[in-house]
Amino acid sequence: MATIIKLSPHEARKIAAGEVVERPANIVKELMENSLDAGATQITVYVGDGGRELVRVVDNGFGMNEEDAQLCFEHHATSKIKTVEDLETIATFGFRGEALSSIAAVSTVTLITKMAEAQTGIKLTLENGTITEQTTVSANTGTDITIVDILHNLPARKKFLKTRETEFNHIQRFFQAFCLSYPLVHFKLFAQDTLVMNCPATESIMTRVGQVWDMHGAPYLIPLIEKTERAITITGVISNHHHARYDRNNILFFVNSRLVKNQQLARALLKGYAHALPPGRFPAACIFITIDSKAIDVNIHPRKEEVQFLHPRVIEVALEAAVKQTLESHLAHQVGRTSHVSPEIPETPSTTNSLTENAPVPTAWGNKLHPARVSALFGHEYSALYSSSPFSDQEQNTAKEAPLQQNKHALSIEPGSLTHMHDKSEKNVSQIEGVYALNQNYENHEQHCAHEKKSCSHERDSFTNQNETAQQTRAFTDAPNLTQEKNYTLIGQLHKTYLLLEKHDGLYVVDQHAAHERILYELFRTRFDDAATVALMFPQILTLTQEAIEILTPYMRLFQQAGIAIDIFNDHQLSVTATPVYLKNINFQELVEDALGLIAEYQHLEQAEVSKALAEKMHAQMACKAAVKAGDELTHEQMIQLLDDLQKTDNNFTCPHGRPTGWLLSSYEIEKKFKRKI
Repeated sequence: MATIIKLSPHEARKIAAGEVVERPANIVKELMENSLDAGATQITVYVGDGGRELVRVVDNGFGMNEEDAQLCFEHHATSKIKTVEDLETIATFGFRGEALSSIAAVSTVTLITKMAEAQTGIKLTLENGTITEQTTVSANTGTDITIVDILHNLPARKKFLKTRETEFNHIQRFFQAFCLSYPLVHFKLFAQDTLVMNCPATESIMTRVGQVWDMHGAPYLIPLIEKTERAITITGVISNHHHARYDRNNILFFVNSRLVKNQQLARALLKGYAHALPPGRFPAACIFITIDSKAIDVNIHPRKEEVQFLHPRVIEVALEAAVKQTLESHLAHQVGRTSHVSPEIPETPSTTNSLTENAPVPTAWGNKLHPARVSALFGHEYSALYSSSPFSDQEQNTAKEAPLQQNKHALSIEPGSLTHMHDKSEKNVSQIEGVYALNQNYENHEQHCAHEKKSCSHERDSFTNQNETAQQTRAFTDAPNLTQEKNYTLIGQLHKTYLLLEKHDGLYVVDQHAAHERILYELFRTRFDDAATVALMFPQILTLTQEAIEILTPYMRLFQQAGIAIDIFNDHQLSVTATPVYLKNINFQELVEDALGLIAEYQHLEQAEVSKALAEKMHAQMACKAAVKAGDELTHEQMIQLLDDLQKTDNNFTCPHGRPTGWLLSSYEIEKKFKRKI
C-alpha cells in the first residue's frame, strides 16, 4: 500500500488557509485590502470578541455582480493578474486569489454586494468554503462581508488564539496602518458595537496621524523632508529629538501604500537618529516610499508583509539622509538659526558670568575632557594609564574662548588654589531624608535627558587619540566623606551642568544630572516598598486608550508600591491622587506611557519577570525625570549635599543608564599641556 496519498481538496484548502489566516487580524487585513482595491472611500470594521467570533467589513466600493461574487471564493480566482509577468507591474494589494478562499475554508461567511448600476444586490452564505445559500436582496453600492465561527474546523489553530484584548490589539494595529496610508478614506472601527476609532477623510497626513496617534503626541511630530533618488520618493512624518519610546511599535513603513516589515529600512531610520536619541529609545515614524513596481518584489512572503528592493542601498542612504536633514532643520528652526546645525553636536551653553571679566577659559575644558570611565568617587589612584590627550594640538591652536559659569559671584584665584565664594540661589530647595529635590518645572525633562546622553556621547566621540603615555585621566575610587575630610576644594559650576573640584591629583568634573540620578535611583530601589506618599490637592488626569488601560491594569500594584496612587477614572482616563515625597512635579503621563512601552517590549516574558524588569526601569526613569538637569543653577550647599550623598551611594561611578558621573583631568596632564612638563 502506498504511503503517499493525495489530500482531498477540502483538507488541502484548510491546510493552505493556515498560511493566510493565522489570527483574526489577518482576516481584517485581507478584507480591508479588498475594499481599498475596490476603490472604497468609506470603510467600517466591526469586531466581536476581539475578532474571535465576528469580523465584519462594510465598504462603498465598486461591488460585484453575481458571477464575480461566486467566483471570488474559488481558489486562485483573482481579477488582478492574468500571467506571472503581471506581477512586475502589480499596483494592488491582492493578486494571488487566496484570501477569500482561505477565509471561507475555516469559517462561515455571509457576503452582500451590489454594483452601482444594479437594481438589487447579491447575498451569498458559505460554510467550509461551499456556497449553501444565494438570494437577491436590497443593498447599498459596495460590499458587506461578515465572518463568524472563525477557525471552527481548525481546533489546533484556534487554541493558540490569545485573549480578546490581545487579538483586538493586533486588529487595531492593522486598522491604524490603513488609516495612515490612506488619509483620503473615512475609516471607522467598532468593537462590541462601540465606536473605538473614527478617522474622517483628510488631505493632511499630519491631521491623520493626530487622529490615529493620540493628539497629545502630535506636537512632537514633524514632516519628513521629501527625498527623491532614482525615481524613488520618500515622504512621511517623524518625531523630533524630544520624543522617544521604549518600543518600535510606532515605526511604520509603507511601500506603495503597502505596510511592510524591512530590517534595512529600520536600520536606516535609526541611523538617521544617531546621537539624537538616548540609547534604547526609539522614535515614532510613518515613512512612505513610492517606487516603480518593477523595482520591488512583493511576492516573497505568504502574507505579503515583506518586500525585496532591487536597489536597497539607494533607499537606505536616501532615508537616512532625509531623517538627518529633517532633524537638523527642525533643531535650527527651534534655536532661530538658518545655518546648518548638526544634531549630534550640542551647542555650548552661553554664559554671563566669568572667572574674571576679561579672562576667558578655552571651551575645551567644557567639551573635550578625557572620557575615561569612573569607578567610584574621589580617592585612591587608579593604576591604568591612558595613551591619549584630552586636547589635540589643533584644538589648542583653535580653541574658542568661553567664560566659566558661576552662581552669583566670580571665582577668586590665589596662587596654588582656587577658592569658590558663593551666594544662596533663589531656587527653592527642600531637604527630604538627606536628598534634596529642586522644585522646578519638568515640562521639558525628556529634552534634558536626551541632551545629557548626547553630551556624554559627544565627549566620547570627539576624543582624539595620540601616541603618548602619561599619568593623565584616572578613575574615582573608594570615596571618603567629603564634608568631613577636607581633601578637596569645590570650585563651582561649569555651564550650570558640571561641578568642578580641585584635589591634590588634579581637576575633577562631576556631571550633576548623572550624579543626582544615581542617588535617586538607589533611594527608589531601597524605599519603594514603603514609599511615603503625599496626597495631591488636584489629582493628575492621564488620558490613555482603553487598550492601554487594560494592558496596564495587571501592573498597577507596582505603581502603588512606588507610592504612586493611580485609580481608573473612566474607560480612557486614569487619576493620580498621591505621589512619593521624593518626587516633585513629575510628568506621570510620560511615566505611564514609558511603562506601557516596557510592557510591550517584555511581553514574551512571564508576568513576574515583566514586573521585575518594569520595576527596575521605573526606578531609572523616575530618577532621570526627578533629578536636577543640565542648566539648573545650584547653590554651594546644594553642590556639597549632592557630592556627600553621591559618595554614600552604591555603584556611584555611573548613572542608571551607564553614563559616568565624573572624570579626572590629572595635574600631570594639565602641566604638560602648559609645557611645564615634557
